[in-house]
Amino acid sequence: MEKDDAIMINFNSLKMVLLLAVPVIIENFLQVLLGMTDTYFVSKISGEAIGAVGMTNLFMNVLIAFFIAIGTGTVALTARAYGGGEKQKVSHIGTQAIALSLYVGIGFGLFLYLFSDGVLTVLGARGSMLTLARVYFRVVAVPSVALSLLMVVSNLFRAIGNTKIPLKVGVVMNILNILLDVLLIFGWGPIPGLGILGAGIATTLSRVFAAGLLLYLWIRDQHQPGVESCWKDYLLLKGNAPRGILSIGMPAGVEKLFMRFGQLLYGWMIIKIGTADYIGHNIAGTIESVSYLPAMGFGVAASTLVGQHLGAKDHKKAVQDGWSAFLMGSLFMILIAQVFFFGGEWLAMQYSQDPIVISKVRTVLKLIALFQPFLCSTVVISSALQGAGETRFPMYLTVIGIWGIRIVGVYVLGIRFGWGLLGVWISYATDIVFRGSLLLWYYGKGEWKKIKLPEISMGESSH
Repeated sequence: MEKDDAIMINFNSLKMVLLLAVPVIIENFLQVLLGMTDTYFVSKISGEAIGAVGMTNLFMNVLIAFFIAIGTGTVALTARAYGGGEKQKVSHIGTQAIALSLYVGIGFGLFLYLFSDGVLTVLGARGSMLTLARVYFRVVAVPSVALSLLMVVSNLFRAIGNTKIPLKVGVVMNILNILLDVLLIFGWGPIPGLGILGAGIATTLSRVFAAGLLLYLWIRDQHQPGVESCWKDYLLLKGNAPRGILSIGMPAGVEKLFMRFGQLLYGWMIIKIGTADYIGHNIAGTIESVSYLPAMGFGVAASTLVGQHLGAKDHKKAVQDGWSAFLMGSLFMILIAQVFFFGGEWLAMQYSQDPIVISKVRTVLKLIALFQPFLCSTVVISSALQGAGETRFPMYLTVIGIWGIRIVGVYVLGIRFGWGLLGVWISYATDIVFRGSLLLWYYGKGEWKKIKLPEISMGESSH
């Protein structure tokens, strides 16, 4: 680490990080609340309806990895151009990111429309479950272009330091979704209830509205002095920007894919251990997900500020704001960890009355509380590196951590040694500490500051 890049954190750095992170944390909380609300309304239809929605969401998590690839590359290029004061380049990268997300979303939508039954069968849908899942899947997964645009345009706003607009649009989307859920699932007056079809329509209409609103606000924002663009720019792939976005973003997408498939595999292994362990694992994971909310918020702040400062050639501030985001994220997560450690039994009782399950969850939550700073590193420091364009190192660590440590550990400790759920989460903790420690070391080393991003040209269509 160079002398002028020593770890120095001042009030201005903390304030800037907090201003960017808080709207994202609130937005993420609303997304969790939306998911809980959706599950509540769908549960009133039938147990099979919950299973059908769960299958669709499971596949959507895999699909999102591809949208994350576009979003990560977009943030790195946009933040650096914005930090360097290149307004025209910011606008151009935005048009290309939107066009790319449009084509990728439409492409996946066509594929899923043609092969929806095959996908659902692979996920385990049979009989009446397949019938319900097919209805919801085609209404929610096929129009995935809305989700693609929603994620990418949100990232564009965050890359220029505006996290309030995605938050405001997210609030509107959540309210609209809840109202449409009530109206379309159960019906009202002359409007008949549509059951699970209504739930799917509510989700998709909300996403379409939110994506359209964000797109309108972004285009309006780009109509300013020194920036020239027209509607055709959002439909044509030009120059090398699409290639640049994907070259940076694909490792991040691959990282998420390896993570999702790894989670599916060790989830299957936990089922083999026992029902109580599997239930306890899901409850502990649901509770733990709350601690990710501040980490994700400070991760967005880190990626945005690191990218912008590198664009402005201010390496010292880039390093400083990355450490500030990590420090504040860790403090928030440690506070949440106190609830896990001392209130684990009460939290577990909100999800189960089985004393065996409660005991297992209580033990796991104490373990979870101990590695929160390392968990923060896997999110915040990884995001800071991605903001600099370094997406390969986090990807390598994730592949090794998930497949070389976590999955092997679940088999050895959880199954072979018979430690059950405790063995599963010891493996999880080992993976998190391994990745978190190496990410901190790599960030402190500072090699990521030397990364050269693709020089974006604004030429004719690349097709």
